Amino acid sequence: MPTRTTPWMTAEEAAEYLKYSSSSIRRFAREGQLEHRRVGRGDYRFLVEWLDAFLLRANTAIKRPSRPVIKRPRKTSGRKLSKYEAIIAKRRKGHETRGTV
Repeated sequence: MPTRTTPWMTAEEAAEYLKYSSSSIRRFAREGQLEHRRVGRGDYRFLVEWLDAFLLRANTAIKRPSRPVIKRPRKTSGRKLSKYEAIIAKRRKGHETRGTV
C-alpha cells in the first residue's frame, strides 16, 4: 500500500486491511457493525482506529455452534413422550441398533 496522506480509507482499502471483501465491508457499515462516514454519492470512508475496534469486537464475539444441539429426552417416569422427545428417542434407538449383527 502506498504512503497515506489522509487518515481516511475507502471500502476497498479497508477490505484489504481487514482481509474481507469490499462488499462485506459495505454490508458491515450498512448494518451498523462498522463505524464509517458517507461521502459524495454514498461512498464509505473509514478510519484505521474504527477498523481496529471492529476487529477486536469481531474476535471477541460469541460464535454460534455450527449445527443445532440436540437435547436428550427427559426421563419419562411413565408419562407420554412429547412429539419432539419421541423423535429424539427414535433416533437414538436407531443409532444403538446399527452395526449389530
